[in-house]
Amino acid sequence: MTLPLRGLRALVGVGALSVLLVTGCGSGQDGEQAGTQDGAPVTVHSLEGEGYTALVRTSGADGQDAGPLTGTLVVGPGDCLALSAQDQPHLVVWPEGAATLDGQPGMTQPGHGEMRVGTDVTMEVRQVDLTELDGIPEQCRQGFAETVLVVVDE
Repeated sequence: MTLPLRGLRALVGVGALSVLLVTGCGSGQDGEQAGTQDGAPVTVHSLEGEGYTALVRTSGADGQDAGPLTGTLVVGPGDCLALSAQDQPHLVVWPEGAATLDGQPGMTQPGHGEMRVGTDVTMEVRQVDLTELDGIPEQCRQGFAETVLVVVDE
């Protein structure tokens, strides 16, 4: 079967549009990139606990596309706080106001209380590509899943 050139262009155009719709061009609503809010990346800073590092966000990551995830709170590679879920550690970024615990690795989160390493927790998270976060220390960039769990305010 031979298509006229105009028909072939239309077919290619429809195929390209299908790819754009399925992939979403890597963006969220209104052209925002996944993991960003208002075009700004998720920014984090680190908190040093006793023998571990925890990450707390300073901007970005609203509750859009968030969902519950259950896993075990662990100190992962690079001594960074993580959630072991789906057979691999996921780096966790806590919401503003979260703080490290004294005496034992873990976090306290406003409205949720204490979460200690070794316990199972369920958190409302948004999964964000590691490359879309600013401020992650180098030791927390190795040995984790490619997506980071950004805990959202409920």
